Parts: sequence; C-alpha cells; structure tokens
Amino acid sequence: MPKPSLSIKEKLAAKLAEKSSVTEEIKVHLPKEGVWRVDIFIPFEVMSQDKMTSILRQAKMKISARDKIPVGLLSYEDLMDKEVLADGYRISARIIRTEAEVGDPELHIMKASSPDGVEYDDMILLLNVFPKKKGGDEVKMKDITEKIAETSISAENINYKLLDEAVMKVRQDMVAVRNLMLLQGRFPDPSEDAFIQYFTNFREIDAGSLIGSEIVEPDQIILRKSPARAGEKDGFSIRGKVLKPRVPHDIELIAGEGSRISADNTEVFTVMKGLTRIREIPTEADSSLMRMAVSIEPIEVVEGGRKINITTENHLEIKGGLKSGSRVISRGEVFVQGDVEEGTSVSASGNIEVTGEIKGGNLVSEKNIESAGDVTGSQLLAHGKLTIKGIAKNSLLRGMEVNSAHVIGCEIVVGSKSVIDTVSADEKGFTAKITAGMSGHLQEKVDENQKFIDYANRNLKRFQDIVGEEIVNEATPANVSRMTINYCRNFKSKGIKSIPKDKIDAVKTLIGAIGPIRDTMNEKSKSIKMFLRQIEQGLQSNPELTIFHHQEGPLEVDIDGVKGTVEAGQEPVVIRQNGGIFMVEPVKEPLLGEES
Repeated sequence: MPKPSLSIKEKLAAKLAEKSSVTEEIKVHLPKEGVWRVDIFIPFEVMSQDKMTSILRQAKMKISARDKIPVGLLSYEDLMDKEVLADGYRISARIIRTEAEVGDPELHIMKASSPDGVEYDDMILLLNVFPKKKGGDEVKMKDITEKIAETSISAENINYKLLDEAVMKVRQDMVAVRNLMLLQGRFPDPSEDAFIQYFTNFREIDAGSLIGSEIVEPDQIILRKSPARAGEKDGFSIRGKVLKPRVPHDIELIAGEGSRISADNTEVFTVMKGLTRIREIPTEADSSLMRMAVSIEPIEVVEGGRKINITTENHLEIKGGLKSGSRVISRGEVFVQGDVEEGTSVSASGNIEVTGEIKGGNLVSEKNIESAGDVTGSQLLAHGKLTIKGIAKNSLLRGMEVNSAHVIGCEIVVGSKSVIDTVSADEKGFTAKITAGMSGHLQEKVDENQKFIDYANRNLKRFQDIVGEEIVNEATPANVSRMTINYCRNFKSKGIKSIPKDKIDAVKTLIGAIGPIRDTMNEKSKSIKMFLRQIEQGLQSNPELTIFHHQEGPLEVDIDGVKGTVEAGQEPVVIRQNGGIFMVEPVKEPLLGEES
C-alpha cells in the first residue's frame, strides 16, 4: 500500500527534526607537554559565544576528570583552527595547565556609604583566599581563623558556613576566591533633610539670595517645606561600635516684610503684591540648620497706555504699555504689560520683561531682557541674556547671550552664545551682521553706561535749576519729604506766600528721583571701570553661534576678530572660530527647546 504524501507543514516539521538531530561534539586529545588539543563541532543553529564558552567548560571538565587535574588550573589559550562545514563549524582549541595562585589569606576592613550618603568606617570584612600559602602548603580553615583572631572583630558574627564552602572550593578547584564578604555592619536608619518646594520662579542674584522672576499677588503660596526627619534605629560597625542616625539638615522659615508663615511653620504666603526675595542665613552655632528669610519687595504699579516719565527705586509694573516718548528708570525689575512705542527709553538694574511688541524703543538692563512679541527698529542691550520670542527686524540686539525666533536685517553683538531659529533678508536684501566675543560686548556695555551717565548729569543740572544745588546734593530716598519742605521754605523766603499743591507734588516727585538717579550713576561708573579692566585683560568667552534656518542672503560674522560669511541654505549650522580659523559646522543634535 503506497505511503500517503506529507503536507507542507509535516515536511517542515520533519526538516526541523532532522536539523535538530545534528548535535555538538567534543573530542579531547592526549596532552603533549602540558597542552591539550580539543576538537569541537558546533551546528550552525546553536552557534553563539555563550555556547562556545559552555563547550570549552565541558572540555576542561573532561580533562580534569580523566587526567586528575583541578579544573581551576585549566585555561583556554587560543584557537588553533576553524573550518566551515556543510552543517556547522569544526573548531580546534588549545587548553593549557596553569600554576595555582600562591598567597597567604588576606583580610580587608572596608568603609561603606549609607543610602543617605554618610561614609562609615569598619563596615565590611572581605577575604581573599588562595589555593596555596607562600610556603607552598595548601590553605586550611585554621589559617583564616587565626587571621581573624588578630583583628578586634568579634568572631561570633562571622559567616562560617560561607567561609567553609569557600575554603573547600579553593582546595578543590585550585582557584583563588577574592572579596568574599564574611561580615557586614548595619547602617543606622537613613535621615531625611528638609527640602523646599517652590511655587513661583526665581533667579539667583548673588550667593544665597534669590529674587522672583514673576509678580506675586496677595495670599499666594510661595513655598512649602517638607520637614526634616531623623532616622529611628541605630546601626553598628563590624567592630561593634554603635552608629547613630545622621542629624538631618533642617530649614527654619522666617517671615519678612510682606509675607506670613502657616501655623505649622511649613508654608509661606504673600500678604501684598510684589516680587519675592529669599535670603539664606547660615547659623554658625548649628551647621545642620539653615534659616531662610522670605520677604515681598513692593512693586510700583503704573497705569500705562500713555506717555510716562518715572524714576524709582522700586520694581515697576506698567499696565497698558508705554506710549511714544516715555522715559523709565528703575533700580529693580520692570514689567511692561503691553507694547513699547517709538522713542521710549527703559533702563533697569534688574530684568525687563515686555509682553507686547517693541517698536523703536531703547531698552537697557543690567540683567536680562525678554520680549514676548516682535521687535522692530529698536536698540536692546542686556548685560545677561536677551530673548526675543517673536520677529526681530532692523534692530540692534546686544547681550552676553542673544536668542531669537526670527531675525530680519539686524545687527547683533553677542558675548558668548547666540541661538537663532530663522535668518531672513529685509526689503533691501540685508540679512544680519553678527559680532561675537567679549571685547565687543564689553565695549557696548561701556558705551551704553556712559550714555546713561551723560543723560543723568544733564537731568541733575536741570533739577538743580529748579530746586537748587543744595537740595540736589543732599536729597536721598529717605529725606524726600524734608527736602520738599526746604524747597517750600526757600520759595517763601522770596516773598511768595502760597505754592499750588500740584506744583508741590511735582517738586516732590522730582526730588524723589534724584537719589535713584545718583545711585544708578554710581553703579554704572563702577561697572565701566570693571568692563574696561576686563577688556584690557583680554577676557575670552569662546563664542558659539547656532543658526537653524538661513533662508536668504549672506550672513556676515565676526568672531573675536575672525571674519567670515555664511551663505543661505547652510542649515542648521554652528559657527565658531578655532585658532584664528573661521568654522561653519553642521549641528549634530537638535538644540531648539534645550535650556541654554
């Protein structure tokens, strides 16, 4: 009776069964001068590095059993031959006999670090044990116990079962055992330091001092403290020393002006509108305690949407933007909730933030400038970072770092770094000119500070003509009222009996501006001297420019005096100079969206 034909599935199963019947083979030849040749066959389908290691281990065990040699003294030396057959590999390997390691038992008492980062002495006992001692005798348990007795460690806590197994293995396999942990101390329970969760953004103004980068409203939470927690259980070293839990670092919250602390001393809230100031106050007597003082600095709120002329010591919020011809001087932060129009000047010791567009404005900040809208026909100087989230067109942009979403026909002076998403040409075909390097950036700051000082001197001369030289020389923010009274007395001494209230108010405002102007002038004079010293010292910043989309027109670049032109279409690129060579390189990784 004829055999029934097999289905495709059955044929495939039969083929696999046939293949799986091909197994590896190991043949060990008799040794020649302490060298064994091992012939191995491995089928293709099971060949791997792990399989090869396993087969060599089997070969060493065969040699060990047949020739009475401890397996630990047998070592794979090299590959003698390899041949590819129809169904696998034929490999010849060389195995040699090595000498047993010699050395007296070694004990090492080690330090260890706890989970909360404290390093403790005498926490771990490690053993190195070798097949033979230096004299040639085999190692015995007695040799190790005598070594332990020489230390001050209590032997009753030693893991003798583990030790016995290790000695037996060393003697049987003739292979050293290293770093065997015989004993381990116990860490004390970890302690948790107090930590602060902030609910508003801050920037550092000096060591241990932060100021808020956004305006806070009354009854707003500023921060929350998670209290410190000390560990409960003691630990011990392998010598039996008691280890107390670490004393955690705690934070004491102090409510300054304009803030209040919750009843459980864990949360700080505002009681007035302003900017948050945080100061860390170290305590000499207790290094584990830090005091954190939180206060709210008042912010002067001015209704915008009109021409404004103001000089103030305070932070400033302008609601409604600045109309053409406005003049603003602040020794704090300035927030403009609207547009800045043509001919407007803003000078601030702190940050300047504009939520709208800047059209024909002149903004100078000792810190950073950020514009959420477009910037057109303007001059912006930030001693720190200048950020334009909209389009910058036909403007002069200067900063230690200048970043913009889109640049059209601008001149840019940058100290260290600039990231620009898109560069385009204006109607006249001008794309942009970028000067990078500390000397150019510092000179810009010198020129701008001197420009302010000259402007301020002209104002003080004008004030002197109005209120007199004595009042201009003596006026401070603390004595504005007294100086206003002196002015009125001087006025009446000339025979004028009454002065209109609106005139007195105007004079008081003028006198109030004298102190901030003079303080700002002093700061800028000191800055000029510092910048000139840095220019003289040749301060370097290794500037780097990143352009992602260069759409049209040539881009002129000067980096530390090394000039070059970048043509449109090369994108994205990083521009730098190295040893006087102008370099344009492709961006290897996307940078947009990274923190700079």
